[in-house]
Amino acid sequence: LPVQSGAEAATATTKVETQNIRTRPATFLVIVESSKIKSSHQITYKHAVLIPFDKTSQATDYFHATSICNETKSQRPARTDVRKIIIALLLVLKIRSKRVDGSAHFGLLYVTWQSLCELSKKLDTICGDALDIMEATFTDVQAMHKAEPRLVFYCAKNIEAKDLKKSKILKGYIVKRLAGSLQHLKTTDPAKLISRTASSAYIKGRLDEKIHLLAQSNESKTNACLVTTGSSIAAVSADQIGTENCKRKLSPITKNQHERTKVTTTGFTGLRTHNSAGKTNGHQGTSRANCKLLEAENTQGYMSSAAAASKVEHAALYIEVPTTDAAINLKDMTTATAVTTSAKPIWTPAFAAIAGMPKRDTSHYKNDTTKIKYNNEGGKIAAMILTGKTVATETEESSKIQKLFGDNQQSEIANLLAKVDDTDVPVGAAGLKEPTKLGAIADTETLAALQSHYIL
Repeated sequence: LPVQSGAEAATATTKVETQNIRTRPATFLVIVESSKIKSSHQITYKHAVLIPFDKTSQATDYFHATSICNETKSQRPARTDVRKIIIALLLVLKIRSKRVDGSAHFGLLYVTWQSLCELSKKLDTICGDALDIMEATFTDVQAMHKAEPRLVFYCAKNIEAKDLKKSKILKGYIVKRLAGSLQHLKTTDPAKLISRTASSAYIKGRLDEKIHLLAQSNESKTNACLVTTGSSIAAVSADQIGTENCKRKLSPITKNQHERTKVTTTGFTGLRTHNSAGKTNGHQGTSRANCKLLEAENTQGYMSSAAAASKVEHAALYIEVPTTDAAINLKDMTTATAVTTSAKPIWTPAFAAIAGMPKRDTSHYKNDTTKIKYNNEGGKIAAMILTGKTVATETEESSKIQKLFGDNQQSEIANLLAKVDDTDVPVGAAGLKEPTKLGAIADTETLAALQSHYIL
């Protein structure tokens, strides 16, 4: 510490910064003496330093040192030239010292990053799931589209048949049902499917980017951002991290039925939360494997001269990195309540899209020919054909449908449709080269030609 020449006492303050040490409050007295013989005088320089502990922040501990320099003279007084003295105090303090947080600034443990990889894999299947739903939907719509010309052909070929009225009612009902399905498809489900796939793909991209960055951030055997245990660094090779398959990229879209785990209508299950297993600091290692990317301050983290202005959010805002040498926070995404009741601008709309996802084999696109009576669409068609009215009384409509289809509507309708499919189509009709059953003709071009052949 510099001391002014000729001063009896001088005071100076210095800050000695120590990293990662929290020490119990204490006061230390350090006295350093040095002697010098000058002519007939012996000058003793006594430097007394009183060092109180002062805790000013969680990230850095400061020790404020007040220095007092006294000059002691022997025998006769004389003017003394006190030169500038610099005393270096090296203090190594480790009295009941401990780290601020056992998991601060260390790499993510397997239990943390593996759950991110697992969620990424599940999100990767959602595009294929959407494709499967759309193909199933179009298959159902096509079935109705093919049933309608078959009934037209049957009615035209069998104009004297006893079941002609029933066939006309079914034909009219199927046309109405087909139109309703196409309208629903146009206005409802595509938007839901696109919303779900877009939101899910966006989250996957954000997660993959973070996992990829952390996976690459390692110093071979010393430091890393992903570890398998508290001290073992996770090896990274192609699509593998440690022993875990973690591709970190989108797969080609192929039709599949999504296994509804991890990404469900009840939340993003499988992810860890801030207090998983009752521990708020069990997400990172406890020694070795430093990772500056997981701390937004300037001693153990990636900031330069001061901590970040606020907590930094990573992995689509799932990981919250502190501005002190403390453990990360993992936001809760595992329940519907947790996702929707707090500010999660990326996860909340994705969750809503998943919850509203159209289901495979939905009744909107099914040709429900199990009944006509009590079927709103079928009943209206039947009333128009049987009564000649656009609106018929329920009694009038029911009695005619009852008389026509009997007590077991489902069985009667199934028998009629089977009879239609079993109808023989002669050689030459619509270019057929051999007799064919009507139900065996699947392509719409041939069905349209048959319909025109018997109508025109």
